[in-house]
Amino acid sequence: MFEIRLEISYQTKNLQFCCNQWTTNHQSYITKGIDILENGFVVITPDILDVTDEDTDPGLLTFSVTEKPKHGTLQIGTLQMSNGDSFTKLDINSGIVSYSNGGSEADSDSFNLYVTDGVHIVPVTVHVSIKNIDDEAPKLEIAHGILSVILK
Repeated sequence: MFEIRLEISYQTKNLQFCCNQWTTNHQSYITKGIDILENGFVVITPDILDVTDEDTDPGLLTFSVTEKPKHGTLQIGTLQMSNGDSFTKLDINSGIVSYSNGGSEADSDSFNLYVTDGVHIVPVTVHVSIKNIDDEAPKLEIAHGILSVILK
């Protein structure tokens, strides 16, 4: 509580007022998803996944894996991440978080995270769009019936 003394015409009045400080402690996140080729690799940059929180250091904004990808792997450096593992916004900014596709014929994948500033927890789903490559070996099929060979 603050006290202000106002003096006008030799009269003194005491005024009291309360001052409330309203802080914004909400982080906002951005995820545009990942476009990747089958068997591809992509570094997760702030263009793909980002979070902002004015009152929290980037090294303290933490993403935790709640559901890992089904058709690929999420990595921090060279270490494969599993459910419960975490990384920070600083790790994303440093370019050490990545997704690798496992090469299955699936055309999509996803993984779930939650992001926290230590106070609030926000769930995040990152969608992965996979462009399949025609990498299957050709198969020779011989039709049943008459087969003839002509030699000259």
